[in-house]
Amino acid sequence: GDGPRTLWRGLGPTLLRDVGASGLFWCSYLKLSETLLSADEWQDLDPGAAQQRAVSSAAVGAACAAAAALATQPFDVVKTKMQTHQMITSDKAGYKKQKVMRFSKVLRATFRESGWRSLWVGGTARAVLAAASGLLLGPFFEYAQLIANDSQRPLRQRLVLGEDPSRIIVHPRSSKEMFIEVKGA
Repeated sequence: GDGPRTLWRGLGPTLLRDVGASGLFWCSYLKLSETLLSADEWQDLDPGAAQQRAVSSAAVGAACAAAAALATQPFDVVKTKMQTHQMITSDKAGYKKQKVMRFSKVLRATFRESGWRSLWVGGTARAVLAAASGLLLGPFFEYAQLIANDSQRPLRQRLVLGEDPSRIIVHPRSSKEMFIEVKGA
């Protein structure tokens, strides 16, 4: 074999595929969610609206993940071929020499064999798998964003009741006590 070098075979196309898919996913998800999902803070109080937002973010996440997977599918095809195929040549002495083709050669050879369609072989399965992960990633990101936004609010303070507790109203996130004047009963 080739020794430890075989562990790095196909690294370039793998990075292009993964970094490209992640960049496409996050750019498209953030833009679409900004456009399609309203950010009304009063909706947080309505459980139906929160559930609808979770379903919508799951749909947006699935669509963006599937599109990113399809857009980067050629890199996946090249990576797979680089990892599985070897070019065998003979040297001057007649010995067989195994050589791994480079990215551009694999891309050209794949295109020459079957045309553009060959670069999207297996794209449907990869898009379905990515869409399934996007179904989870969308709502998870929205939930993590809620937690991050919540951490910027003031922390809860200890509730200290005065002499007459009926005159004190304390919001769970307020840092000051508020008093209500009760007029003539």
